[in-house]
Amino acid sequence: KCNSMRAMSPARGFRGAPRKAQIPEFCGRCHSNPTYMRHYNPSLRTDQLSEYLTSVHGKRLKQGDTKVAACVDCHSVHNILAVTDPRAPVYPTNVANTCAKCHANAEYMKGYKIPTNQFASYEKSVHAAALAGGDTSAPTCTTCHGNHGATPPGVNSVANVCGTCHAFNQQLFEKSPHAAAFAQLHFPGCVQCHSNHEVVHPTDAWVGTGPDAVCVKCHVAGDNGYKAAQAIGTDLTKMKASYQQATDVLNKAELSGMEVSSAKVELTNAHGELS
Repeated sequence: KCNSMRAMSPARGFRGAPRKAQIPEFCGRCHSNPTYMRHYNPSLRTDQLSEYLTSVHGKRLKQGDTKVAACVDCHSVHNILAVTDPRAPVYPTNVANTCAKCHANAEYMKGYKIPTNQFASYEKSVHAAALAGGDTSAPTCTTCHGNHGATPPGVNSVANVCGTCHAFNQQLFEKSPHAAAFAQLHFPGCVQCHSNHEVVHPTDAWVGTGPDAVCVKCHVAGDNGYKAAQAIGTDLTKMKASYQQATDVLNKAELSGMEVSSAKVELTNAHGELS
């Protein structure tokens, strides 16, 4: 017992369990020291602490809010696993669940005046479906919000965040009339039509003036945008009908013994362009 007490003596360097407010600096004693960390993993970043201090979590912790996330809330304490380990709470397929422990808990988040439905919405998204299918490059919470330097992207930054993955779509959007109009109205670009957390797969029904169209959220009957959306919707309907008709003709010809492989390739390419 005496030996145990001496081992736990502060004079011998024993630190004990740090208080919540001390945790970032406690972890940073090693993880912010490039020379020390180079002995174990030369490629490991050592700026996590400085990033954390710029985050919403870090700033609120400095102000005395001990409910916010610190290192151990995401990485665990004694059973810390590498980010590359599928069992780790911060592995891409687990990140959303880790964030949801706080952010989907309405009781815990009471007083912060932010929604708690983000995780439920994200689970319906194409991003979550891609992750569930094994695509670990698909966006999760930290892809858009950052991990150690977690900060909500500003309204005017959302399109830039989306554009890091969807670069071609961003280029097309920037050349469109919507880019200038949205900037003038201070509308977020991509999320205006696609949402933010609940990003679902778009369909042709989004374009036009039907009940599921996103165009009519802004455009009203009679304005130029409404007329353009109506024309595009009509053209899409005609093209889909033509594609189906061509498919039926080729299938019938193939059953009759005709060689239609090259025609089918062209039809597939046309369908890809339509999609």
